[in-house]
Amino acid sequence: MNAPLNIDQRELAVKQQLTDIALTDREQFRTQAQTALLHFARRDRNTLTRIETKATTAYDVLGTWSDQLRPLRAQLEARRSEPAFRAAIKKQLVLMDNELDSKVQELIDDRLFEVQIAFLDDLYPTNSEARSHAKNLLSRPDLELNELLARLTECILYMTIADNNGISVVDPHSRLFRRIGSRQRVRRERRATKRLQRERLSYIARREKELMNLNGGLLRAISDNGWDLVTVISLRNTYDKRVNALPKKDSASALKRLAIFEKVTQQFRDDYVQHMSTGKMSLELTRKLTTEVDSLLLRIFDLSMVQKNQLLIQSREHRELTTERQTLLARK
Repeated sequence: MNAPLNIDQRELAVKQQLTDIALTDREQFRTQAQTALLHFARRDRNTLTRIETKATTAYDVLGTWSDQLRPLRAQLEARRSEPAFRAAIKKQLVLMDNELDSKVQELIDDRLFEVQIAFLDDLYPTNSEARSHAKNLLSRPDLELNELLARLTECILYMTIADNNGISVVDPHSRLFRRIGSRQRVRRERRATKRLQRERLSYIARREKELMNLNGGLLRAISDNGWDLVTVISLRNTYDKRVNALPKKDSASALKRLAIFEKVTQQFRDDYVQHMSTGKMSLELTRKLTTEVDSLLLRIFDLSMVQKNQLLIQSREHRELTTERQTLLARK
């Protein structure tokens, strides 16, 4: 027999997608898994159990049918009405027109029987009850077998991922005492998940506060002003390039660097002051606002390269924590 089919390789993309759901939202995964189990009727499970042996699983049978036997059957069925094939049979066997149809049907039927026997021989080297049940199963329409394979595959993936990630799932078709046990495990897991969520939310709140207070509250000041840090850092990078392009003597001059700073940030400062202006703002308030903008920009532009990169990392961490906090709160 061929090696057993590897569902992880055959369904890699689907498994990864379901694993992502299990890691990010256990309850959504649990609901989807229980729905899949609900649709996998007990009658179908019993049918598939009867075709299994120690060496052959139901997935091996249906997966190999899908890969090998189904396309071969379709190819043979197409030959029944293929003009070239029918003409060749008529010529080689010297048939009359009224004999052709029955001979073609006979040849195709015989070949279909042979390929199915070869298929069963490969999966079941010896006669067995499982082989007999498999033969009966393969007589069903392709559409029905396709649906059966899809349900089986879905349930195998869900249960494998559930086991790998410690997620209990209630199988609606399992026996009563198993359902009771599964529900108890689900309740324990949900209590544990709630506790972990509370602990995680507490950590996020502390860490967000820490990040906002680093560098004298620089990240908080940027956030309070509604600035896009990436835009500001882009201005800072432009400033660095122009300063580095200066002759060594000029690059050491604070006045030269300040002039470049003002030129690089002029449009940004003007746009921000204009945005923050309400009605007919006095010159005094406008000057105060301009000074505050300059002060904050200068704090960012005076950062070393290491400090600048750390600020970006801290901003990304804060953004990710905020997203995680919102996600956790949405699940409560």
